[in-house]
Amino acid sequence: MNRDFEKRSREVFEVLSALIKVDEGIIFLGGSAIQATLPEQKRLSIDLDISYSGETGRIAHGLENAGYTVVKRKSRNPAFAFYTVAKKDVMVKLDITRLTIPETERIRIRDFEILLPAQHYFLASKLSSLA
Repeated sequence: MNRDFEKRSREVFEVLSALIKVDEGIIFLGGSAIQATLPEQKRLSIDLDISYSGETGRIAHGLENAGYTVVKRKSRNPAFAFYTVAKKDVMVKLDITRLTIPETERIRIRDFEILLPAQHYFLASKLSSLA
């Protein structure tokens, strides 16, 4: 694994760890979530996709309290909120969806626990994005 990947990956998980301190009901989604469940990460990713039904301003405020700079990006659809989160020289794109994920499971990633969609949801969401 190269240093840039390690640095970016570490920061994605630092942001995720800060997010679950704001609300344990946050659900980790997307390709980064899939990679996190694999024994060895191979994909360079600096984006963080989550599902959150609460007020997104609460997330932004929690990240700012954790020392991050948070900038809201434009979204035309109220079901989504987009942010850029940065600390020092590492930037993470945070994409929030307000869609309901009916089945989740709690798993341990690194040194914290997070909710993930059930495996069949991951498969269905990835297949639907290919369609």
